[in-house]
Amino acid sequence: MTKINYVSARKLMLSCFIVASLAFFVAACKKGLTGSGKIDTSFGIDAAKEWYYGTFKKSRDWASYNGTIRGVKSPKWDNGRYFKTGNMEIVEFPLVKTKSALYLPANNRSTSDMKRIAEATLARVVFMKRDDGQIFVREVEYIPDWDYASRHGFDISSNSLAALEKDFTGRIIIKTWGEEEISRRLIVDGVGRKIGHLKQLPSGTSQQMAEKVSVNSQNCTMYQICEFERECHFVWVGDMLEKICEQWESTGNCWYEEYCDGDPDCNPGLANCQCEVYGICDEDPGGEEEEDCTVKEARFQGASCSEKNEIEEESATATEMTKKYKWTIFKQSWGLYSFQSLEKAKLIKTTNVTNPWKFTEFTHNSVWRSATQFGVSFTCTVHDSETYIGSAGYAAGVELEYVITFAAACKGSPIAGDWPCTSAAVWTANE
Repeated sequence: MTKINYVSARKLMLSCFIVASLAFFVAACKKGLTGSGKIDTSFGIDAAKEWYYGTFKKSRDWASYNGTIRGVKSPKWDNGRYFKTGNMEIVEFPLVKTKSALYLPANNRSTSDMKRIAEATLARVVFMKRDDGQIFVREVEYIPDWDYASRHGFDISSNSLAALEKDFTGRIIIKTWGEEEISRRLIVDGVGRKIGHLKQLPSGTSQQMAEKVSVNSQNCTMYQICEFERECHFVWVGDMLEKICEQWESTGNCWYEEYCDGDPDCNPGLANCQCEVYGICDEDPGGEEEEDCTVKEARFQGASCSEKNEIEEESATATEMTKKYKWTIFKQSWGLYSFQSLEKAKLIKTTNVTNPWKFTEFTHNSVWRSATQFGVSFTCTVHDSETYIGSAGYAAGVELEYVITFAAACKGSPIAGDWPCTSAAVWTANE
């Protein structure tokens, strides 16, 4: 008869139980739960993704971004970076967008140079969890300056809030998921030297004039920034889904930003700056004044107008001339934005000494937005353009029928409006 070693059997059973228990514990931790059902408060890449789909996409903050109008965007989950600072755990992911718009500093650079800077700019999304359990979502733009980008071969992807490269120079802009700007920092050699904000100036203000505007502000500098945008789409290449993007193009819209001295110890990524940089303050969010959607919608309304702006001579010979006529057709009530139109004309010289030039052609060319309200979409769609030249050829005009459309978010829901308009203008050949 075989004698069973009960001691060895008990040891074997105990070992199996320990291994099984450890395996269960590890699996439970990966799910964010302990065996007793208590929530694991640690935060990381997997937890951020789970929270994004399980909680954030059902929230008012998620709905504040209208992807139908402004393009779909989503974190790229396979390239996350985790770090902890102060009482916050932060996970940062690349942000994939089908429509992108950037405001880049002009700095006397060519359009092709600015397109290269746009191509090098990073778009990221960060999930920030405080020790009280609250999670915040912020969009981050890293816009390099030309010298820094060119030194790094226009690849700045190693930068993150956790670790800026020591020589990173450029702008870091923080926004909500709905793309309302919270802060902008001018970074020089990895240190946040200046705090910036957008500034509305009269149309036609040059960079030199802008710098004079800030002369009374101590240690402040004004910069012109101009909009570039592009669209991307996804296509199947074999069994892989690939992102195909168009070229960055200038929209012609420009703005101004003013940077003033800030706290050099307050950099993106530092714990003591979460309120100033990220808009994550200790005040009770329940005490904030609720947004009034009626007031917000009224803020975007405007009216048609016919304001002549500029006449530009495009080309000329002794007997022929081509001119461009720019005028404003629609203005927002407070001057936040406007739409302008461009008409082109051909003229010939006559023997009339008093009025030597007359029109031979007059055509409508284009309409563009002269400024923008960040976080809001504005469009102008021309449905009919009628041009004419007077019988003697000394006057020409245009009448435009168009619709202004805006789209924004309020209380987590989209709001929109449109206004059918008509504008007309007349010019004389010799003005």
